[in-house]
Amino acid sequence: MTVKLSLAVLWMSSIASASPAYELTELMTRAQTVALVTIDKRDAHGITVRAKTVYRGSAARHLQIDPAEVPDGEYVALSQGDKPFGPPTDDARLGQGTEGQRGYRGWLLYPVRHVHGHDVVDPTRLTARDGEVRIDTLGAVVAKHPYREAGE
Repeated sequence: MTVKLSLAVLWMSSIASASPAYELTELMTRAQTVALVTIDKRDAHGITVRAKTVYRGSAARHLQIDPAEVPDGEYVALSQGDKPFGPPTDDARLGQGTEGQRGYRGWLLYPVRHVHGHDVVDPTRLTARDGEVRIDTLGAVVAKHPYREAGE
């Protein structure tokens, strides 16, 4: 009985820590910074990104991520942090990941892909509700979804 109870608690805690995927526009409400960036430098601790286009905030910084995870190319970078949970850390990951997003404080990097003649946010990293997010319209999308200090 104790083993079954332990397994049930472990299973329930793994479900509780998982979070449904948020739409990119929902993530923008927690993003003081949204920018199109490229990788400028790599070192053993991460990457330094350089902003090509800043839609909101400031993006030139060193991010802690395994450099092997991040091939050369362009990325849409979103900072994640707000008043309840604190400002963004230098932690970064590709896409939003599977663990709870609400309290995540770091940076989300979305690769840019060339699809059907347009540069778009990598569709494999988005939800079905996002649809196609073209880079040439990203400024308008960011403007429609302003940063909210409370993240709500």
